[in-house]
Amino acid sequence: MSTVDQNVDLAGLSRKVPSIQPPRRGWMRAVVPLTLLGAFAFILRDAIGELLTERIPVTLTRPVRLEGPGQTVTQRTLLTQAAGWIEPDPFPVHAPALAAGIVLEVLVQESDEVKEGQPIARLIDDDARIARDRARGKLTVSEAEVDLAAAELRIAEASFEAAIEVTAARDAARARHSGRVAAAAEAAAAVRGGVAEVSLAESEVQVQRALEEAGTSGPRQVEIADADLEVAAGRLSALRAAAALASAAAGEAAAELTRAERHLELRFEEQRLIDTGRARLARAKGAVDEARASLAEAMLALNRMVIRAPQDGIVLERLAVTGDELEAGGPVCSLYDPATLRVRVDVPQADVGALAPGQEAEILADSRTSRPYAGEVLRIVQLADIQKVTLEVQVRVLDTDNLLRPDMLAQVRFFSGAEPAAEGPVAQAIRRLAVPAELVRDGAVWVHQPEGNLAVRREIKTGPERRGPDGQRLIEVLEGLDWTVELIDRGRDRFPSDAPTAGVPITLTQQAGRAAGGDQP
Repeated sequence: MSTVDQNVDLAGLSRKVPSIQPPRRGWMRAVVPLTLLGAFAFILRDAIGELLTERIPVTLTRPVRLEGPGQTVTQRTLLTQAAGWIEPDPFPVHAPALAAGIVLEVLVQESDEVKEGQPIARLIDDDARIARDRARGKLTVSEAEVDLAAAELRIAEASFEAAIEVTAARDAARARHSGRVAAAAEAAAAVRGGVAEVSLAESEVQVQRALEEAGTSGPRQVEIADADLEVAAGRLSALRAAAALASAAAGEAAAELTRAERHLELRFEEQRLIDTGRARLARAKGAVDEARASLAEAMLALNRMVIRAPQDGIVLERLAVTGDELEAGGPVCSLYDPATLRVRVDVPQADVGALAPGQEAEILADSRTSRPYAGEVLRIVQLADIQKVTLEVQVRVLDTDNLLRPDMLAQVRFFSGAEPAAEGPVAQAIRRLAVPAELVRDGAVWVHQPEGNLAVRREIKTGPERRGPDGQRLIEVLEGLDWTVELIDRGRDRFPSDAPTAGVPITLTQQAGRAAGGDQP
């Protein structure tokens, strides 16, 4: 058991703690309650004002639809409503690169309007320019080869024409050779005759000498015989000289004939040169055609370094940036035609049976709350969505404008009593609105504004007066209303003449408005 030491001084263990002053928050104690009271008073004022504000009880009605040349009134029945999104009809169009390359610059931005053929991007074209210059050089060389081959062919043909003179020269040489050979033969025959005369003269000399020795002839006869021998010998020498000249002339003619015949043989070589020249010229012309095709291909590749819009449209999305490497066919951006849009809607399978192509529809989009877009069922896709238990229905937008963009969300209402699908946009274009004549005062009607539950005066542009099937007076509305507007029917006569532009507070009664052909509120 422990014991307490009575000699321990516990006061010595204590520490001096400085005094802490409380914060001064007097101003907050006043501001916070006043702020809360002010907010409560503001809310209470609105609530009391809402309770004290006099609201005029009214009933509502809808516009009447006029159709066709006969201006008949048609009742519409809402079949179903489903959500969807806007997309190009039938699909976005990609602007592709027609040649592979690296993007140098993209010339368009999203939402830019482009025309067919307008440049939208450029690729680096250094290689394409070099290829074009190389093709031009090859074309120049090929054209020069054509000129060279044509010149050689002209020379060969000229040489061939000159060979005709060689033939004439050969024939002339042959004739001269024949004449010279004949002259040589004649000279040789004359020599042989001279030899015979000399031999006869020698025999005569021997006979005269023998007679002189026999004493039967005188010396004079011997001298005459010797003289005749010398004359015959001289004539023989002259004949032999002439025969030698004739033989030499025949040899010269033979040489000329040989040369002429050799020249004539060269005609075949000249023909070969002509044929070769023609073949070379044809090959050179083929090379020119090939070079021109290569140049055209190089020019085409260079032109494809500029990517152009394939059609008129709006740039939906840029799919490439500077520095991207594109293959041939790679997209640079996507385009769409704002005049051709459709809505892709997922309709529950239970409601699809009431729909058919060509059926009337209305498209509600936040971009245009004043009136819906006119639509027409384009097609019902066959393949169902097993997870959502829906079928895809595509609805064409018939009166699209620049407020409607792809991928916007939209609500689509499908109605019965649609025009036949064959009439399509034509029938939609002639549909018009009408309102009961007594609702129109000074070119304006009162419409229901759900925000704040107010009646707002809206000016409209009116057309001629019509008659409904029940004789009701209707005034056609050309501008200012759409199918979704709810008109103030009974109760409008209580609106003050100086009603504020913000609207008159109203309350909807249970009493139904008149069924003027539209859906009842």
